[in-house]
Amino acid sequence: MGGTTTSFSRTAFLQIRVVQSRIGAALLLLPTAVIGPTLLWNTGVNTDILFGIGSCFALAAAVLLGAILADRFEYDNLASELDILVRWSLALLFSVIPWLDLESPGQAGSSLLMFFLLAIQTAVNFEFVSRRSRLLGPFILGQVSYPIAFLAAGNATMTGLTLLWTATSIPAYVLRSHNERAALDLVEGHRRSARVDTLTGLANRVALIEAVQQTFAQGRRAHLVAFDLDEFKAVNDTYGHGAGDAVLIEVARRLTAGLPERSTVARLGGDEFVAWVPWQAEVAGNPTERLVSQVEETLSLIGEGIQHGAHSLRTMASAGVTVATPGDDLDELLNEADMAMYWSKGSAQQVTLFDAQMRFDAMHRVAEEQRFREAIDMGSIIFWGQPIIGAATGRASGMELLARWPQPDGSVAHAASFIGLARETGLEIELGRQALVAAKELLLRWADDPDLRHLEVNVNLSPKHLGQGLLGDINAVVRDLPDPGRLGLEFGEAELIDETREVFIELAQIRAAGPRILIDDFGVGYSSLTYLRTLPITGVKVDPSFVTDIHKDPKKQALTSAILGLAKALELTVTAEGVSAAEDYQRLRTLGVHAAQGNLFASSSPLTICETRARSPFVDLGTTIRAA
Repeated sequence: MGGTTTSFSRTAFLQIRVVQSRIGAALLLLPTAVIGPTLLWNTGVNTDILFGIGSCFALAAAVLLGAILADRFEYDNLASELDILVRWSLALLFSVIPWLDLESPGQAGSSLLMFFLLAIQTAVNFEFVSRRSRLLGPFILGQVSYPIAFLAAGNATMTGLTLLWTATSIPAYVLRSHNERAALDLVEGHRRSARVDTLTGLANRVALIEAVQQTFAQGRRAHLVAFDLDEFKAVNDTYGHGAGDAVLIEVARRLTAGLPERSTVARLGGDEFVAWVPWQAEVAGNPTERLVSQVEETLSLIGEGIQHGAHSLRTMASAGVTVATPGDDLDELLNEADMAMYWSKGSAQQVTLFDAQMRFDAMHRVAEEQRFREAIDMGSIIFWGQPIIGAATGRASGMELLARWPQPDGSVAHAASFIGLARETGLEIELGRQALVAAKELLLRWADDPDLRHLEVNVNLSPKHLGQGLLGDINAVVRDLPDPGRLGLEFGEAELIDETREVFIELAQIRAAGPRILIDDFGVGYSSLTYLRTLPITGVKVDPSFVTDIHKDPKKQALTSAILGLAKALELTVTAEGVSAAEDYQRLRTLGVHAAQGNLFASSSPLTICETRARSPFVDLGTTIRAA
């Protein structure tokens, strides 16, 4: 990107120079074309004229060389200083020349020579373009010297001509200088726009790279800090992108205000900000510890409310810090800062300093992701079952399928250990598809078994699957089932409530196809009466946090009674999850739950073992629990 910008700026600059040079040449040639032939007609060709013409060619070559060098160096500091030196030298030279021939000022040859020297001086001033107002001095000095010399020599004609020339040249030069400044400002504007984030006014990736290169060129160390806003998507979704932009702009301002003055704060996209902070070795104390403290204060500043219209928007941020030394790769530094920042998101602290353990963990995570992808692609994920016990009968009324991942050492990883991995890799949808296929195969196998054909099968699905082909996947499964109602689809409460109206419409279509729809982990999310009334659900599964020790906790009993009363009014079934004590189960039965599930009856196990256990009662007459 940087190379493209430089090429464009240089091209635009040279195009403007061509136009201005043509204007300058026209201003020079017009009077020369009138005065030169007149003098030659009156005096003929002599050595003075030949000398003058030769001098003109020599000086023209010098002017051309100077212009080429100026363009070559694009008016950097060296070219600018050379510009000043050459122009003052030429001005002094041309100012002295008219006074060297005062003995015969009336000779046309001398006059013509002086005139051509004046023309060349003007050309020099036009080609060595002024970028500083003080460079107008040598131009005026040279221009004024000629009419004064002719006036002192008593040559009224040349005095008048040079005065006319000076009167036209100075305004033309001033105009040229003004246009050149405007052209350079235009080029600089293009360069700056290619280095600035248009929304926040912060630096962008190009400017960040330049800052890194400059720091490393000086042999200095630095810190790279990565920032990420928490729940920024919720601001956009709730209040609109205008509010999101307002948050980004204000966060940019607070980052700039809170970080050290010499920092380069950049926005790389979305809500991703980074800061490049050169090492502050001259300040007392450990630079890294001092910066971490400043970042923490900045994050507190970001956490204050941001007013947008009638809304006070609150957003928190996490940050990761890494130390950079000359020679480090910027992409690798960004990766390290991101690792530290994501570590912050998963911990209680807002700022984390990168260390080698994070790299090791990240490499391990990447290897785990690759193994998990291979397991999904090869169909290596298996499904175990856990019985669901009907409170009225004491027998299994259904079974929940739980994903298990066989490991190289022969162990089996439970879903809780890799469900986060499935979400991060986007494979949770494919995992749900495989669970649906496993449920269909199980229901078809049980269809001819008198002991098992009454059982229901539940599978856990991600709400992200909704809107991404779930309806089609469900239809492909239920068309082969004799009783689609025996298939249950469990969605997490906190995840489901975040979905859109279109998702709720699809849920209604899925329910119309026959499967039951249940809210899992009920009670730990929003527990909104509105969505319980509007969603096409058939039951809820009470979270284990409400169930454990319920027999001795009146508050849990009251909450569970309220859930049961609500479910009864809405004609929903209630299943208690995580039951591990007989006293809790007895209390739940007394309160009126429809079913129970937990290690008290049976832990998750391979399907063949589950099927064997499901053929016999788990509870004898509602009082005695049979060992799993």
